[in-house]
Amino acid sequence: MRSDLLDGSGVPPAMALIIVRNRDAMESLAPSQTGTVILDRRRGERRYSPRPVDHERRRRGRRTRPELDAQLRLRGWFVAHRLLPRAAPEIRMSERPFSSFGPDEWDNFVLASEGSFLGSWRVVNARRLLGPVRIFEFFADDESPSPTKVGQCAITAVRGKVTFLDRIHLRPGQRHLWERCFKLVVRRFGAATYLYGSSWNNEARIELGATQGFVAEPGPNAQFHIDLIDFRDWVTFPAYRRAVSENIRRDWKKAKQTSAVVETRCGLAALRDLRVLVALRTEVMRKNRQPSSPLVDYVRHAAKLAILGRNGFITMVRMSGRCYSVFFGTRFGSNLYYISGGTTNNGHGLGSYLLLTLIENWFATHSTGKFFVGFAVGAATEARDLSGYNSGALLYRRKLRVSSVSGVEFQLTVRPDNQWGSRLG
Repeated sequence: MRSDLLDGSGVPPAMALIIVRNRDAMESLAPSQTGTVILDRRRGERRYSPRPVDHERRRRGRRTRPELDAQLRLRGWFVAHRLLPRAAPEIRMSERPFSSFGPDEWDNFVLASEGSFLGSWRVVNARRLLGPVRIFEFFADDESPSPTKVGQCAITAVRGKVTFLDRIHLRPGQRHLWERCFKLVVRRFGAATYLYGSSWNNEARIELGATQGFVAEPGPNAQFHIDLIDFRDWVTFPAYRRAVSENIRRDWKKAKQTSAVVETRCGLAALRDLRVLVALRTEVMRKNRQPSSPLVDYVRHAAKLAILGRNGFITMVRMSGRCYSVFFGTRFGSNLYYISGGTTNNGHGLGSYLLLTLIENWFATHSTGKFFVGFAVGAATEARDLSGYNSGALLYRRKLRVSSVSGVEFQLTVRPDNQWGSRLG
């Protein structure tokens, strides 16, 4: 199987370990990228017991270093030794047959890299209906007995377009290798348009300007963030419920006094609820003067249920046999994702009741999970600074006390005359 290799980026400078006699000398020798300064802490006798010993086995003080002591007395500091840090490991990309992967192996790595449901095995496998999907793994050739896997990605390449499904999955401790892994992909596919990320791709902002040979063309969501409810921010669900806006708490209490019933169906069993979902979505879209096609909407959601399998679900709240609110979403690992939904006008607070019931049930079994609500244009806000969320769905997210994280989706065009040539490797 063919592999592509990208070596380490240079050899780091030598590192010096400098020992100083006292804190005054330590302040005069500021640490830098090429040296570490520590204080000589050899003070007094380390044998704490005052009792005499039968036989002194130590021939001399093990803490005594004649050369070190002399230099410390003379100059106040001593260069103990020099260390040469290991160079950055070589990164190797290897293509792996699709059939050699299993759902659990793929999904476990995606979850460990905090990828979204769009990078799940079911979604990647479904994309094969539209054309070949190629899988690549990235390995670090370090000093371990065998290369360490640091990343993986799924890619489609059709007519000059290379699409990532939906990112390069790297473990949290290996994310600094992203640019090097991306370069290996470009070396393999050469001059093309590269589509990366999605509106669910929760990934730190990627500075592309430092990558030579690329021309950045912003995608439809060049700068956006993803709103979510991080369950780790609250000790219990009641603590979260107390934190949401008074209006939402009032709606929840009002609905609790009614005969409302919340129902959830998963996978293909939820097909029976698609008609109601589409009807409520159409009602909301017409109210907002947005174009809609009930038939297209039905087919689209049916396809999503088929792809997501048991992870896809529809939750509805009914009262007296009528559906007032519906939620279409998916789960992946310990996270929930809101995909679509709708609520008809009612004076019972049933929309908030459905949402808080969903969050409560998920919180009970996934207290460290997250509920991804959706994306919004603009950079991620600081510490729930949602001052711009003043109307519509954004205002409701603010009432839910969402926080935001950076999202990444972009398009790149590799020039034929870039540093690697139009086709390399």
